Amino acid sequence: MNIKAEYGSELLDRLSKDLSVEFGKGFSRSNLFQVRQFYLKFSKIQTLSGQLTWSHYTDMIKADNDLEVSFYVKQCEKENWSLRELKRQMKGVVFYRLALSKNTADVLEIALIFSTNIFVLIILS
Repeated sequence: MNIKAEYGSELLDRLSKDLSVEFGKGFSRSNLFQVRQFYLKFSKIQTLSGQLTWSHYTDMIKADNDLEVSFYVKQCEKENWSLRELKRQMKGVVFYRLALSKNTADVLEIALIFSTNIFVLIILS
């Protein structure tokens, strides 16, 4: 095994232990990995939205590219998407459907109508 890879694999574990001892809970290896991914995706953005939660951001960092991330950030802000709605829209690949569509307004409208109907069905059931 490569010495550099060995060092890197132990770094988050050690950092997690040190931060947990110093500051308490919330510094698991997986949380530190998400914080690093967040920094890599959003390091160029000066101001983050106060409307979005950490959970919104951790889902958005799974997106394939920066343009997709920006799209979902703007849509969450504009449409006030909950985390559940963001996950549904990402799973439905709305970004790619819009990118391939000649009529983006219709695709967005259909996606939003569908999400409203799902919400109503969940409440009624």
